[in-house]
Amino acid sequence: MRPTLKSLHHKQDLNTLNINQDPRAPDANKSPVSHSNAPPQTYDRKFKSLHRDNPGLHIEEPRSTFALSASTAPRDQLAYDLEQISAELLFISETDLPYKNFRQSFNASELNPETFREALNISPQTEISSRPIEDFFELYQDLNRYAENVFESQKYIALENTMRTHLTQLQVLYVGGEDIVEGDVYIVGLDQSGQIRGLKTGRVWT
Repeated sequence: MRPTLKSLHHKQDLNTLNINQDPRAPDANKSPVSHSNAPPQTYDRKFKSLHRDNPGLHIEEPRSTFALSASTAPRDQLAYDLEQISAELLFISETDLPYKNFRQSFNASELNPETFREALNISPQTEISSRPIEDFFELYQDLNRYAENVFESQKYIALENTMRTHLTQLQVLYVGGEDIVEGDVYIVGLDQSGQIRGLKTGRVWT
């Protein structure tokens, strides 16, 4: 049985992921993406071990647009990857809800609750809070917490890999305070052009 959502989302002492990987070398054919606000980690080792221990699972590591030919590459590789990886995943609350792609123009240099509020024109009376992306992924990759099986855990590993590869300033933004039953949740960061990109979902707390 999964633990109570609200207590876990507000728990501040989640164990830190212990992943020791070398940073991925930059692709010579693409402009480098700044990762000054993200840990210099990739997740190849976790992919390899999961595929080795579970040969029946078939989730590929997200590929860059540059790995595909011009005739087969989607126009928006990030949107395509996020859609494929997040399919069938649910954000857990009293009503489990799916994820969908999110994109928003953004003019500020720093992503935080106030600049996010301005970008989406959210009322000043609406509470917006930011949570560490590490807590989110640890929670949903952990088989003893929200991941119901290895397949689901692996998809969240792939999602983290994709988002860390393409986005900076990653965070989880909750729109609506604790006293609000229904609210929006954004798992987002900034892409190379400065737009807000990621996933949007919702939560129900009673």
